[in-house]
Amino acid sequence: MPDIFAQSLAKPLVLVHALAGFVAAATAIHLAVHATTGLRRGAFPARGRTYAVVMASAFAVCVATGLAAYPSFRVHIRGLFLDRFAPAMTAVFEIKEHLGALVVPFVALALILERAARTERSAHSAKLFVTTAWIAAATLAACVVMGLVVTMERGV
Repeated sequence: MPDIFAQSLAKPLVLVHALAGFVAAATAIHLAVHATTGLRRGAFPARGRTYAVVMASAFAVCVATGLAAYPSFRVHIRGLFLDRFAPAMTAVFEIKEHLGALVVPFVALALILERAARTERSAHSAKLFVTTAWIAAATLAACVVMGLVVTMERGV
């Protein structure tokens, strides 16, 4: 069998991928709750900036490690097992990946809008920030759950 990129690092990469996904989802949920509270109170404390930066950074690590681990996953897990014996899990994985791609602009917008909501004191910016934060939180949490479901079926 030909060499596969980062094959020897697949397990640690997937572990870091999962941990970064957990951190991204957890901080996105914190950010969304923080944003909702700030909207109700009419003020957004600077702590939200920390949540937004951690969420975006963890998401970037999650994407990078997922990309690095994918070749090994594609050959050994998906190609040899999931496509043959668990096609429903292949579908779950694909949905997770597509949701992960679709959440990119929401993570970026939440990072940008957090500052706008905190500094501009605009009701429109604040509502857009809250909506964006909740979309990012829900999507990242769904990705984590789907990733766990696929991993329970067959991990690297």
